[in-house]
Amino acid sequence: MNYTRVKQFTSQGLLIAMAVFAVVWVVHRAAVQSITLDEANTYRYWVATQTPSHWDPHSNNHVLNSALMRLSIWLFGLSTFTVRYRRCSADLFTSSRCSG
Repeated sequence: MNYTRVKQFTSQGLLIAMAVFAVVWVVHRAAVQSITLDEANTYRYWVATQTPSHWDPHSNNHVLNSALMRLSIWLFGLSTFTVRYRRCSADLFTSSRCSG
């Protein structure tokens, strides 16, 4: 084996290991960390309402965030993890695109 192939294999393995660590870190924090005030306000004012108010224009309403939060809670039920599910899936997508 030549030095270039070993260096490429090592850097690729390191990149994949860092991506896996980042995903594990984000999922762990999503499951363990308490809900923040911003997440609670988003849920209360734009996600938990009977009407689809996540489309309302407001300075604190991030439409895509609110819509995906509403979808994940509808699919999986309400928990601290499902409130942050869209963040975990976005980080997983980003890590998979960056590492390979």
